[in-house]
Amino acid sequence: LRAATVYTAAGVADPQSGGTKAARRALDQLVSLQQRGAAKPLPLWTYENGAWKSVADPYGHVLERIDDLCRRQTVYRIIDFLVHLTGNRPGLSHVLALLTLALFLNVLTYPLSRMSYRSMREMQRIQPLVQETQKRLKDNPAKQQEEMMRIYKEHGVNPFAGCLPMLIQMPVFIFIYQGIRAYTFHFHNAGFLWIKDMSKPDLPLLLMYGVSMFISQKITMAGQPTGGDPSQQQMQKTMSWMMPGMFTYMMFVLKLPSAFYFYWLAFNVLTTLAMFINKRTVPMRAVIVAGPPGP
Repeated sequence: LRAATVYTAAGVADPQSGGTKAARRALDQLVSLQQRGAAKPLPLWTYENGAWKSVADPYGHVLERIDDLCRRQTVYRIIDFLVHLTGNRPGLSHVLALLTLALFLNVLTYPLSRMSYRSMREMQRIQPLVQETQKRLKDNPAKQQEEMMRIYKEHGVNPFAGCLPMLIQMPVFIFIYQGIRAYTFHFHNAGFLWIKDMSKPDLPLLLMYGVSMFISQKITMAGQPTGGDPSQQQMQKTMSWMMPGMFTYMMFVLKLPSAFYFYWLAFNVLTTLAMFINKRTVPMRAVIVAGPPGP
């Protein structure tokens, strides 16, 4: 805490010194200890009016100091704006703000997910051509690659389009995580349903997140072309449970705030809904049957 005070003063005196970031890191260490349950509430006193006074909520005191450091951050302001837009009611407004943020980001990335789904449908459509090319030119990898790229170009298929939504999601994942960490003081004073403190982990909500990711992953993998290859089918089956299990375990170990669990749960539910919309509105054209091998 003393180090954070010194760093904060340095940051105020010289904004380019990095003092504010150093102060945040020092305070984050205390927050992580409390969130992970690795330490009992730290006894803390403040010096006011010539006397030392005990702090009733040391954890909240540290979060409040972090809040003072983070109020100018863009993502902090976005979350704060949404909380006030939904009435600034403790708990309810915080949940509605996270839900609104998840909905906005889903709408923003929907064109990419739709493009990815179209590309996946086209990949399924030309799969017989791809398989025939792989078999016919298995002894000539260079020619095989050249022929497959020709097929992709001829049918307007981008084999890497399916990766675009994931590439977009990772920066968003980090951006939202940083915002929730910066806004943790307000989540500390907010509860929702059975959750008393949204700044701390919640196991039932984490398990709900894991289930939502499993369903989303299952639907995504089901639409991937395998060409009837048993090894690819087994790989897809493995990935459908391995990825959710890995992410759920990672969040369990890191003991992230339940506010982040809720955001990602809402995002997964909305993403799954978008998949169903794509499935019903993007037509599946007739599969192209490979003709006789060329010379």
